[in-house]
Amino acid sequence: MVESDYLGEDAETLGKLSKLPIFNLLDGPRVSKVVGFCKIRRYDQGETLIQEGDTDRALFILLSGSARVLKKKKKICDLQRFGDVFGEVNLVDGHGRSATVRANSAVLCLVVDAARLETLSSDDVVFFHALMYRALAEILSRKLRETSDDVASLKANHFFC
Repeated sequence: MVESDYLGEDAETLGKLSKLPIFNLLDGPRVSKVVGFCKIRRYDQGETLIQEGDTDRALFILLSGSARVLKKKKKICDLQRFGDVFGEVNLVDGHGRSATVRANSAVLCLVVDAARLETLSSDDVVFFHALMYRALAEILSRKLRETSDDVASLKANHFFC
């Protein structure tokens, strides 16, 4: 894994990253503040991005490549869309990572250091938390729909009673 320094307020970087779906509700100055707490990480194929059970406090946003989500060494899904967010469950419940994420190819991610976000002003912290919980609700809702569809498919094929 190769990691950049914190990104700061470079206009070109901010312009590219502001196109991420998770930042759609932020205005320019707030995107700038959040991105200032982010790093870019590059992983080679086969490297582990997140290890099930770890307790780090980072949110990952896929910029390029493909990664596999594994639960107890069994494939759950593949992440391959620009802006796919992962590592969010840990931010919601504060427990260890619920799954392992491993690079299927070279992967580039934006990593939000949630611990550093606490240094924002109280107004920005409240706004950021509201934004993150909305984004997380959308992400978890999508994942719940996908899981429900999978369960329905399994039931239709008589794998469950």
